Amino acid sequence: MSAKRAFLFGYVALLVASGIWKTFFPAEIPPLPHQESALVSSGVKGEAPVVIRYLDTKLDANDDRPVLVLLHGSPMASGVFDNLRPALETDYRLLVPDLPGFGRSQRSIPDYSIRAHSRYLESLLETLNVEESHLVGYSMGGGVALEFAGRQEERVASLTLVSSIGLQEYELLGDYTLNRALHAGQLFCLWAVDWLVPHFGGFERVLLNKRYARNFYDTDQRPLEQTLREWQKPVLIVHGDRDPLVPVEAARTHKALMPQAELRVFEGAGHLMIERRAFDVALLVSRFAKEVESGEAIERIELEVGEQVLAAPVAYQRNGYVMAVLLGVATFASEDLACIGGGLLASRDAIPLWLAIVGCLLGIFVGDFAIYLMGRVLGRPALKLPVIRNLLSEQSVERYGRWFDRKGLAVVIGTRFVPGSRVPTYLAAGIIKASPLRFAFALFFAAAIWTPALVGLSYLLGGAFVEFFEQHEGIALLGLLVSTVSILILARLGVALATRRGRRLLYSRWLRLKRWEFWPMWLFYPPVVVFILGKMIRRWSATSLTVVNPCMPESGLVFESKGDILAHLQRHDVPVGRFEIVRAEGSVDAKIERVERFLQHNGLGYPLALKPDMGQRGQGVTIARSASDARAFFEMESGDAIAQEFLSGREFGIFYYRYPGREKGRILSITDKRFVSVTGDGESTLEELILADERAVGMARYFLDAHGSDLDRVILNREVYPLTDLGTHCRGALFLDGAHLLTRELEAAVDAMSRGVEGFHFGRYDIRVPSEADLKAGRNIRVIELNGLTSESTHIYDPKHGLGFAYRALFRQYRIAFEIADEQVQRGETPAPLRRVASLFVAYLAGKGPPKS
Repeated sequence: MSAKRAFLFGYVALLVASGIWKTFFPAEIPPLPHQESALVSSGVKGEAPVVIRYLDTKLDANDDRPVLVLLHGSPMASGVFDNLRPALETDYRLLVPDLPGFGRSQRSIPDYSIRAHSRYLESLLETLNVEESHLVGYSMGGGVALEFAGRQEERVASLTLVSSIGLQEYELLGDYTLNRALHAGQLFCLWAVDWLVPHFGGFERVLLNKRYARNFYDTDQRPLEQTLREWQKPVLIVHGDRDPLVPVEAARTHKALMPQAELRVFEGAGHLMIERRAFDVALLVSRFAKEVESGEAIERIELEVGEQVLAAPVAYQRNGYVMAVLLGVATFASEDLACIGGGLLASRDAIPLWLAIVGCLLGIFVGDFAIYLMGRVLGRPALKLPVIRNLLSEQSVERYGRWFDRKGLAVVIGTRFVPGSRVPTYLAAGIIKASPLRFAFALFFAAAIWTPALVGLSYLLGGAFVEFFEQHEGIALLGLLVSTVSILILARLGVALATRRGRRLLYSRWLRLKRWEFWPMWLFYPPVVVFILGKMIRRWSATSLTVVNPCMPESGLVFESKGDILAHLQRHDVPVGRFEIVRAEGSVDAKIERVERFLQHNGLGYPLALKPDMGQRGQGVTIARSASDARAFFEMESGDAIAQEFLSGREFGIFYYRYPGREKGRILSITDKRFVSVTGDGESTLEELILADERAVGMARYFLDAHGSDLDRVILNREVYPLTDLGTHCRGALFLDGAHLLTRELEAAVDAMSRGVEGFHFGRYDIRVPSEADLKAGRNIRVIELNGLTSESTHIYDPKHGLGFAYRALFRQYRIAFEIADEQVQRGETPAPLRRVASLFVAYLAGKGPPKS
């Protein structure tokens, strides 16, 4: 088993185990010894009450000290007040709850917003018979205090806001829709970590988790402005002048909206001053509460008539240069999304448009030039690194070198507008030591065209999109996502449509969507799987099909050895192509030596077919045209392999079946396999010919990758260039329905050789014959391989056949397989145990070899 598949299997197993553990053993933290608990309700119909844990310093039933309610922020819990409590608990009854979702209170709740938390707080105070209290809110807890005060003004004696949120304009980007999009992205990332990283509940104990993200995502701060404007009672605002999370300008604006407020700004203090300057904060809170209790604190009604409330919040002037730097850094993750984000920010006045363009432009330039430098520093040894090896081959580097020689810097500029081409091109440019100054100029020139266009498009269209969706607030976030995706699609479509190559590649994608023959198995096969499951349920057996071909392990379900099947056919005088099994044991040199002996013994030479002994759908098959090709194959293939003579002639697939109780079998389908090629005109390159050919363009991505070293070669006039040399559909071969080729002679010949093979009743031969006439006459047939139970009637892939035809053919194929299985069971054959079949599938999905019987 490859290390990659072993890692994947282990990861999935840990992920499943972690999910089960989190589901059945949720990470609830036990309460502290001094904490009490209560069952409180949000007051929303249909919602179940939740457990809230809290500290209450009430001395006895007659304790009449003023009540201070300390409300923590997110993601912290009540422990943030530990340094504050000693200076307050003598003169005040302290009520310090862990708000639901945090600390030691119930963690899973339906709504994490400050509105919901204010309702939980209301329910807690009613439970404890607290009629009036002083609210002290820290950070997000200040939002809870404001929300509660706006709804229950008569129960609040005063407000103290410490490093507190309030106005929406001072949070992050200053725009509700954009902020919510950021919070949604944060929530998604933390959700992904929670469910895609096996942590067995450990992530629940990390501060920045899903509940913290939900708190911000669920919260809408806009209604708090009304409370700030209308609040009449005393207010104390405490803030640090170096708070990076809630800027001090927010505190000053809160003061402007509440003229009666006392504002204290701590010099040199940040957001955590409630812990680091706890004693000073506690003295302020205590003194302020005493003034409120004695009637000395100022209320709004006591202000002079001339003291006016701020008409509108002052827009917070964010540092545009810092925003530009952040956009530049964001391009390292995704250049296009950063440009679209820059345009959206500019449309909402969060950053000047020119700064958004400059930030994205410089970020793109630096990131792209870093790729070039990496290739230049590492050189050709970088091609052996796993990540780079998947992007770039030695042949690709040579091709890029020829492109640079022929087209110069136009290649670099062109890649800016061709998705997926930039990284390999820039790496190759570094590896071949292209001029750094000329390369940098080309990079900057291309980015200077692309960046303003994309940022500007986002600025114009994105702003309009967001404004429209803001009028329908329920779908505003969806609208922002739609806007971003739409701009990205429009930009990519515009780039693709600008060149013939782009237009033909778009057409290739359209063909692959339109023609079901190109659909992936996971999309095409579900109806067939449902049909098979129905047959299994009707027979009350999930393994009856494993008796169809007793000569193959599990009838050729999976992990059948091609070598063993060919040897079995050979023993029964079936004309198979000469072959040799090359075992996995031994060095590459030993394997090459064995192949050379096989060729010499049989009087053969190159080309030679090399393929894994266990493989499906042409995976890993190579036509080696030299010893160096054979060496490259064995360097990549670690398991047993088959070396087989390369058979010339036409290739066909013949699906045969025979019921055990009948003397003769039948041919179910014939597939005429055509090898796709293009013909040169003396002017067009191979790439241009592939994109112009109506058939080849459907497999353009595969062909362009497979023939990368020749793409820029001009094919001579009338020269036929073969694109495929294997009769495999997923590697470019054209499959045609060969029903018209069926003759009595052909069916008799296939039946004769099949009836002689003990234990074979159902499967597809891949054969080669010198000509179509030989096929019809049933002569000169040479078998390449035989596939068993899971083989297909591949004539369905003929482009003339629709999806319904394909499903009817496959339903008929598996109906016959089940009927053969029924007869085999009646004749005494025993299906494989379910555990065996299940272990085969598990091993196959995990990339392991076949489990032992």
